Amino acid sequence: MVAGAVAVLAGAAGAWTATRVLGGQSPLTTLNVTTAGVPVTTHSDSVGFTVPVPQNWTEYRNDPVTGEPSVSFASPEGSEELTVARTASTIVTDIPGSAVQLSYAAGERVSWRRVLPADAGVWTVTLTVRRSPAGAASEQLFDVLADGFTTTNA
Repeated sequence: MVAGAVAVLAGAAGAWTATRVLGGQSPLTTLNVTTAGVPVTTHSDSVGFTVPVPQNWTEYRNDPVTGEPSVSFASPEGSEELTVARTASTIVTDIPGSAVQLSYAAGERVSWRRVLPADAGVWTVTLTVRRSPAGAASEQLFDVLADGFTTTNA
């Protein structure tokens, strides 16, 4: 009976691992990672930009009393967030017209950010995810989303 239980558990673990790996997900977590192939919609915003966003992500606006507004989009379980913001700072890059891309980690989170020069400031496009399931899939998603970012005449 014990051998049967072990066989059933081993089969379930193997099926779990195979299913997660085939789906592009880590078998070590139940958290899903949005992949670069996910269907997206183009979000046009009055702040002055368009960006592709995964279809099932929810928009959140930040309209501070002072400073520039920003727009964030969160995955259904809240583990992934895309934020687009414009700031007046120009100290991030000293080469006009060039974009700067960086990644950083803090605590349980990892982020990829692209900084794009704009008139009298910069735009930032940032994807932040949980560190444990993050990896190449999250970085590829960031590239798809950031590559689709454009400014508008708003």
